[in-house]
Amino acid sequence: MLPKYHFYLGLLFSLLAWLLFPSIGFIGFSLIYLSSFFLDFDHYLYYVYQKHDLSLKNAYSWFIKKGRFLCSLTIKQRQQYKKPIIIFHGIEFWSILIILSFFYPIISFVIFGIFIHIATDLIHFIYVKEPLYSKLSQISTYKRNKGKKEIIFPFL
Repeated sequence: MLPKYHFYLGLLFSLLAWLLFPSIGFIGFSLIYLSSFFLDFDHYLYYVYQKHDLSLKNAYSWFIKKGRFLCSLTIKQRQQYKKPIIIFHGIEFWSILIILSFFYPIISFVIFGIFIHIATDLIHFIYVKEPLYSKLSQISTYKRNKGKKEIIFPFL
């Protein structure tokens, strides 16, 4: 899902949470919203690792081109390519946060924001007929990537 949709949907659901549960306060609202939107920072980290380039603009363009390329393929053709390992989008990262939330309850707001983000990602994946595992477990994604091709764009 494009960042602009996470920006707006995260804002909408965070405001809704604040209206339904005013006791979360502005800090709770802010943590929910920011985590629902900035969770995609791991996409940027993946780009930096793959391309050794710090340009946010190039990273955005790179992912847009990859998305367009994948959407031009049939579902069977898409399955031949590796999915990115995006570390904040898996149960492995969430498990750490859940454990930390027992010691630092404020992290619960971050977990709720992540839930908003992942729920919208999963709805998008169902719509574009992408497998859900790549948004649920990065270990599973890593294992399933074995023997698959990289999407390579020589011009970026």
